[in-house]
Amino acid sequence: MSTPGRCLPIGLLALAAATSLVRAQSAAPAAAAPSLLAQARQAEAAYQFDLALDRLYALEIEQPRTADALAGRLQLARLLALASDLPAAILQCQALRDELPPNQPARQQALDLATTLARRLRIRNGAAAFYSGPEVVAARGLPSLDEPTGLIDARDGSILVVDQGADKLFRITGDTASPIAGAMQDPNAVAPLGDGALAVGTKTGIVMVPPGPPGKTVPATATWGGKTHPLKRARAMAINSKGDLFLVDREYDGLLRCAAGATACAPWSPPGKLRTVKVGPSDFVVTLDDKQQIVRVFDDTGKLVTSLGPLFGTTKLEKISDVAIDASYAIYLLDADLKRVEVGALRMQGDGRISAEPVGSVTIPVEGDRAIKNPTALMVSSSGAILVAGKSVPRLLRFR
Repeated sequence: MSTPGRCLPIGLLALAAATSLVRAQSAAPAAAAPSLLAQARQAEAAYQFDLALDRLYALEIEQPRTADALAGRLQLARLLALASDLPAAILQCQALRDELPPNQPARQQALDLATTLARRLRIRNGAAAFYSGPEVVAARGLPSLDEPTGLIDARDGSILVVDQGADKLFRITGDTASPIAGAMQDPNAVAPLGDGALAVGTKTGIVMVPPGPPGKTVPATATWGGKTHPLKRARAMAINSKGDLFLVDREYDGLLRCAAGATACAPWSPPGKLRTVKVGPSDFVVTLDDKQQIVRVFDDTGKLVTSLGPLFGTTKLEKISDVAIDASYAIYLLDADLKRVEVGALRMQGDGRISAEPVGSVTIPVEGDRAIKNPTALMVSSSGAILVAGKSVPRLLRFR
């Protein structure tokens, strides 16, 4: 018996069958137990990835082509990527593409994930080119950027550009860039909240921006050292799947976490000055230290999962300007001195531990009409395309 696109290992098949038998023989009513999909999601939230995979395979066997099975297939593809089974993950994405109508968001997510994984698989199989040469993204209205420190996917098809050097925030939609201004004073960090809304860190506090003109300022605070401090020096922000905000503030040496909807934040990570924070799949939290040497990955409880740098594979990282993580658990490191983006992937080991392995690299041109001599900001799109911005350049570069 097999799931679409993947032969089920004998051990998992036996475990799924045995579990199904026990469940069928149980005297408790079936409605009293969480669904297989709910169990898989709970297991992933607890970082029990083997259990999550088992529940998802059982779901595909016992309830094929049901709404739950379709909903679980994308999760299954992601976790197979974490287990480094890229061919099986791609086939799960292709099966989901074939089973969903074109207007379903999950279908596009599956196509994007398959594109990202296929690129990694080509490199694993000896392909010479990881990404094609860069395209220039020269949006109308985008000035020569002073010091861009953030490129953020706004989740609505647009790109947010944080230029901390000029204290400005731009939104690129299609081939047009427009400033997000209004009531904000010196925007230095931004995180999309969903439905087009944004949280923007400014010198007056965190401004909640609904779709349209800027909205109200939220007087967010955090307590450390026995004192309550206003948060008015945000350096970087990111949101997890629960809506919790992670914040790097210049006044605090560490990472702050603000529960969804709350204005009071609390220290979350171990002490240490940070440059930026990103959140990836499974709510992994990725931080870059202020010395621009070490990237750390934490789970949602604050436990250190793995770290990268200053040596990554055979590469000695020099000055990491920015970091990104995509839906396939790949991590991208922008090294300003090497003029490269080093790409690695989180991988689940046989004992359940997570490691980071080098995948490849992308060279940023420093000469010609596509040159970015001082790269400072990085973003990865849902399909794995890399975007890079740099100092004193009125454009972005995109590698597909």
